[in-house]
Amino acid sequence: MFCTCQDLIDQLGERTLIQLTDDSPQPKTVNAAICNDTIAAAEELMLSKLAGRYRDVSELQSTPLLRRLAIDICAYYLYSRRNKGDIENVKRRYDDAIKELSCIRLGQSTPPQEAGQFYAYRTSKRSSDRWFTDQVWERF
Repeated sequence: MFCTCQDLIDQLGERTLIQLTDDSPQPKTVNAAICNDTIAAAEELMLSKLAGRYRDVSELQSTPLLRRLAIDICAYYLYSRRNKGDIENVKRRYDDAIKELSCIRLGQSTPPQEAGQFYAYRTSKRSSDRWFTDQVWERF
């Protein structure tokens, strides 16, 4: 999970999150079910965007960058749910989060957790071809 309900409270403020999630006439508490559904939707979007870059996106861990992007996407989803007020700033942050995810997928940006991982290259796409890892390249 890239972010939690507490991360949303810390970023948006508890009162704002109550207003965005509690559908009762007198909002009093953060609706954890709506909060968790929103986080799940944001995570699904993020994983689908990053799937082209990583072999197993389920192994991605939350970093400050990915947490910030998840929070911005969640904020957009929550504000869109209400469709009230000035949403332009939230929309701009959502668009920026999607662009950043695309940059990560294309290799133009790299989350810190990826540093130090080994990459392997194939000479062509036949299954019989040899993989050239960083260790193999070091010998040349």
